Amino acid sequence: MIVNKRGNPCPKCLPFVEKVLIDDVWNGGSQKDGNYPLMSYAIECGLYHPRCHDSHTTYFPGISTADDTWTKEELEKIGLANKQEARQQYASKQSDKYERLAKYSLDQENQERYKRKADEWKSIEKETKADIISLLDTKEVADVHTAGKIDREIYKCITEDIVTDEVIITDTQIRHIKERHPNDYERFSGYFNEIVSSPDYIVKTKKPYTALILKEIKNEGEVFKTVLRLVTSNDNPEYKILSDFYSHAPRGA
Repeated sequence: MIVNKRGNPCPKCLPFVEKVLIDDVWNGGSQKDGNYPLMSYAIECGLYHPRCHDSHTTYFPGISTADDTWTKEELEKIGLANKQEARQQYASKQSDKYERLAKYSLDQENQERYKRKADEWKSIEKETKADIISLLDTKEVADVHTAGKIDREIYKCITEDIVTDEVIITDTQIRHIKERHPNDYERFSGYFNEIVSSPDYIVKTKKPYTALILKEIKNEGEVFKTVLRLVTSNDNPEYKILSDFYSHAPRGA
């Protein structure tokens, strides 16, 4: 699996962003599966802490490409945004505290004084929130895009336990397609739904609940290869089918 890159990972999660990990927590992986750190180790170090906003997607060896690059500007924004977020949380707690004091104080003068303090902290909280949005407004773009829907019946050759028909593709995967095959995403993105909904061949892979599908795009005279990780009842109910449109070849190649 790969921890997804996002606009504001906290310092605890940042070391693992776009790093490959072996999922020994939810999917029974072990160190025998590859030369990568275990998910349990990452969690022990702080990944997926309470109120964590990070997420991960499936890593396909030889297909997916892990990208752990960050620009200096991105790292500076992350550090500043996390400081601002901590300040906002503190301001919110202070505002709540003084509102309670104003509500339950028996002295009229104290009530007015606590009310002023609560308003001051509310103003700080609002300003800090605006600062965070300003810092991240160029980074918080949609990470997940709908690629199409499958016919569950034809995918029962992989597993009969399929709980959703919605297929997604992430920004990370789109970037990898553009890096490996320039111009392919622009040429073939309009065919994604056709590829997953009516493939020519569906091949079961060694990875659990994972299909390799082949589809000839007749208008282009080319065969497109796609990997789908189906979602079963054992997965998080919020998950969608993950796709990786990773290569194509001329017909007859």
